[in-house]
Amino acid sequence: MSTSRSWKAPAVLLQDGRVLVIGGVSSSSDLFTPEIYDPSTELWTMTGRMNKRKSGHTASLLHNGKVFVAGGFSLESNFAMNTELCDPSTGTWTPSGVINGGRIYHTASMLPNGKVLLADGCNFNYCLNTSEVCDLSTARCTMSGNMTTVRWYHTTSIYSNGTVFVTGGANGDNNTELYDPSAGVWTPADSMSTTRTQHTASTLPNGKILVAGGYKFDYTNNNYTYFNTPDIFT
Repeated sequence: MSTSRSWKAPAVLLQDGRVLVIGGVSSSSDLFTPEIYDPSTELWTMTGRMNKRKSGHTASLLHNGKVFVAGGFSLESNFAMNTELCDPSTGTWTPSGVINGGRIYHTASMLPNGKVLLADGCNFNYCLNTSEVCDLSTARCTMSGNMTTVRWYHTTSIYSNGTVFVTGGANGDNNTELYDPSAGVWTPADSMSTTRTQHTASTLPNGKILVAGGYKFDYTNNNYTYFNTPDIFT
């Protein structure tokens, strides 16, 4: 890479097969800079500059090939409430509104209608059970329903019918929940076999969702338990 970066620098697979890596932390400073990896040449290229330094943000590939960046944190200016759009074809970054309060360790889900759902995460001195929907056509993010559980480091997946499925996360124990985009309502769903945080969730070709890995932290004994058994949800 052109710049060393760590701590929550999201990577997005672009429509042309290249990979866009955005922000993160280098040494003791958050980064403005994104870069693109081209697997055909195995080269990294710097591409433009964000309007605000940040790490711990989300990055979502839109239907038009642009990338929507929301939330995150900056060591210089605390939580980032701005959103911005990247056009990978030109390397330009454009402000695209603000979210309703700072948000980090959240998830961003691309809904079938082209809007982006931001869910849970943390804000300043507390963590959240809130969600909001960002409409890129109007550059506005609107609060949606409250989630059933405060959680961060969770996962979100989308079923073929557009329903969003959330699993685990810190403070999420082994529970899951579903979001109905048409109603803006969250409802509890089936539990996982074990508590998981910082795990993965993958949608399979048959429409099922494979939840794997992660760990459980025991606050009483101050130790971690890691898992190698997955859960599958239909």
